[in-house]
Amino acid sequence: MWPTGKKGLCRQAEIPLRTFNAWLKLTGPITSEQLVILREAIHLSDGEIAHARPLGGCFLVANTAKNVIRLYEAITHENELLASFEAVSTSSQFNGYRVLIFAVMGYTPTTILFPRGGPAEAALNRNDLPGFQGPVPVPSGFARFIDGLIEDMLEHDEHGHAGCDMFKDYFSWFLTLKHGAPELEEDEEERNQEDDDIPPHLRIAIDILATSYSEDPNVQEHSRSLMPSCNPSDKDLKALLRTSFANGFLAGLRLGRE
Repeated sequence: MWPTGKKGLCRQAEIPLRTFNAWLKLTGPITSEQLVILREAIHLSDGEIAHARPLGGCFLVANTAKNVIRLYEAITHENELLASFEAVSTSSQFNGYRVLIFAVMGYTPTTILFPRGGPAEAALNRNDLPGFQGPVPVPSGFARFIDGLIEDMLEHDEHGHAGCDMFKDYFSWFLTLKHGAPELEEDEEERNQEDDDIPPHLRIAIDILATSYSEDPNVQEHSRSLMPSCNPSDKDLKALLRTSFANGFLAGLRLGRE
């Protein structure tokens, strides 16, 4: 689904197409330098390549519903969604595309264009994309931003790295989106009653910071060394760090008010 196709991705990653195809089929290698460039190009996580996963942030063009669903699941799996919606606007038709934008906490948004009437449109539903919010009107400036991405793709053969700029320019707007949150346990409800006057936008920002904090390998390694007898799983450790960071931040806000 890379905007410039496989050939364009290979040019960007400085990998000959024949070499890239052989690597995908596990019949030939690519160099470590080529792998580093490829990881950066498609926002692939570090670590062993067998366990790598896409982190989002790219600008793509959907070709099949199956590919969209697989990518969506890979990025959102075990991650908390910040938003997932189809961008709609009264000021733009987005050059005939439908536009899916989704982001998980701590990472930049992924944008996927759907040619209208194409086979991939079938994926734009809540059953196949968990957490999908349906059509969401976007500000006119945001619509122009998307139009600019599409124009660059069509006229200047630009590849897709839109997520970082999108968050930089429209982060505060993303925070106004109300994504469905899981039901709280009773003790969490009681704890949060003390923080009812904290703006919801700030709560989401705290969640994003806490998620980024808990994903930091150095933080995880240091925290695990402090509790050798517990030996929590990676998932439990991240949840503990995320909760501790967020609660500490909220406690600081309460002290500041007092």
